[in-house]
Amino acid sequence: MKSKSSTSLDTNSCHTPSSTYRAPPVSSKSVSKDFGTPRNGLKRAVARENLLSARTPECFSRTSLDGPQAFGGRHRTSQTKLDETQRSVKEKDKDGTGSEISNLKVAVRIRPLSAKECIESVANIVRVENNELYINGGNTADNLAGVEHYFLYDHVFWSCNAEDPAYVSQAGVYNDLVHPLLDKAFEGYNTCLFAYGQTGSGKSYSMMGMDLDENYDVAPNPDAGIIPRFCHELFARINALKGQVHAEVEVSYFEIYNEKIHDLLSVTPTDGVITLSTPGQGSKRPALKVREHPLYGPYVVDLCKHPVDSHTALRNWLAVGNSQRATAATGMNDKSSRSHSIFSVVLKLVEIVHSSDTDDATDRPGSTSVKQTKQSKISLVDLAGSERVSQTCASGARLKEGVSINKSLLTLGKVIAALADPKKSANAYIPYRDSVLTWLLRVSTKHNNV
Repeated sequence: MKSKSSTSLDTNSCHTPSSTYRAPPVSSKSVSKDFGTPRNGLKRAVARENLLSARTPECFSRTSLDGPQAFGGRHRTSQTKLDETQRSVKEKDKDGTGSEISNLKVAVRIRPLSAKECIESVANIVRVENNELYINGGNTADNLAGVEHYFLYDHVFWSCNAEDPAYVSQAGVYNDLVHPLLDKAFEGYNTCLFAYGQTGSGKSYSMMGMDLDENYDVAPNPDAGIIPRFCHELFARINALKGQVHAEVEVSYFEIYNEKIHDLLSVTPTDGVITLSTPGQGSKRPALKVREHPLYGPYVVDLCKHPVDSHTALRNWLAVGNSQRATAATGMNDKSSRSHSIFSVVLKLVEIVHSSDTDDATDRPGSTSVKQTKQSKISLVDLAGSERVSQTCASGARLKEGVSINKSLLTLGKVIAALADPKKSANAYIPYRDSVLTWLLRVSTKHNNV
């Protein structure tokens, strides 16, 4: 139950002035033109006296405000909210798996304290139980000391201490989040994954990891992030389907810096022709424009799209793009990403049917025919971190970058909030065009998307 702290209006504190008014004589020169005649002045005084002596309506004297009370343990309403949330999930569960049927999943990952935070003796106020996240208000909050807030997500990853039994590694994050997305991509669905959070929270580590210079083909490095693992598993599945499915893979990689688009894979050859496995050196990248196609939606004009036929080729293009990203040091992160990066892979699968009998059309035995064609787009987005100027101490170009970053993230939040409500998203206006980021990802956030 909520505890109420009532605030009422005390009508006894208003004192009515005594009726000592005396109308000025008619001959008095002190009567101003604004005041009117003595007779009118007397009427105004009586009306004013009646107004001040009138009682305050009861509806105003019974005003009450609900506010949270600080207790030594969890907030009293937390258990009630927990029960309501669990009951709501059970009501929405229709497939018997214990989870809500939705194409939008939200995961939270808790990183360990940084060296700077350890020096400053920053306390850990986060506690995780399965998919439940508890945050303690701490001892510094005025009205929230000791209050524990409860949140429920699709996934909560505790990655603070490798010796903890609940520790989730890079591989664990990938298996729970990206592995199902790749399954959907091979079924023909568009998929999209965002890494969102404050600057310095570990987004780039989760997406890329720390083994970008290592060229592995057998198994990913333990520190490999989501995108390198995705590249490895993509071609592992394609190779396993050889003879049954003909696959075509096309990759593009660009960044949004100060609301302008730069191609990260725009390269010039240095030693002859660029092969699929050996891209050339990077060059100066001009800003690209966005246009709207009547059938396929928004697209980037003159964006490079490279076909790749192997895991090695895909990894090389990824390394080229990462080397050209805009990064800078701020007060909160020594290597802060100053742009949003979007790594996109278009996957086209053509299912092949082998016939042992004679083909009627060709009269040749052992012919093949196309049974089904599926195409999907996988977008892996590493967003720049939201910033506070007071903490980053930004100025000049860094300040301009931070303003642009926060603007696009605000628009992204509005779009996701509008799409999350099925009742409102059907007819409500969704501000896709308020930001270049949301405009380009409009296709990835629509119905044929996971």
